[in-house]
Amino acid sequence: MARAPIPHALEMRRLKYGEATAAERATVAQALLASGRRSEVLLLLERHPDPEAFERERRWAIAQGDSFHLLSLKRLGAPVSPDDLRALARAAEQKGRLRDAIQCQRALEDPAAVERLRARLDEEEGRVLPPPPLPGAAPPQGP
Repeated sequence: MARAPIPHALEMRRLKYGEATAAERATVAQALLASGRRSEVLLLLERHPDPEAFERERRWAIAQGDSFHLLSLKRLGAPVSPDDLRALARAAEQKGRLRDAIQCQRALEDPAAVERLRARLDEEEGRVLPPPPLPGAAPPQGP
């Protein structure tokens, strides 16, 4: 009987911690990618770093504007440059993924960009505060 292309949890544990070959991990990683399960690919990379996979996942994260994925790669030891973070922030903002853009700007320690993006996010989500009352004006009446 042929093995399922995407393994169950115990098999994933063996692939990550056990004596699985690089070829086995690569085959499973390809099946996971084909199924859109990129987070699980990161689990395999955690114990078995692969520079080619890091590069592929880095390019994908930047193109998608996915800060979680890119910052996860960084935590795993993949090279992530400030230029990568800036590129991802731009892509995320263009795609309307403002929270992802904010995460990258925080990682870059750019408070002005964070504030600009937060204001845009608040506006888009309808959380814009009314302007402060003029001095001497009566406070607004409730509903």
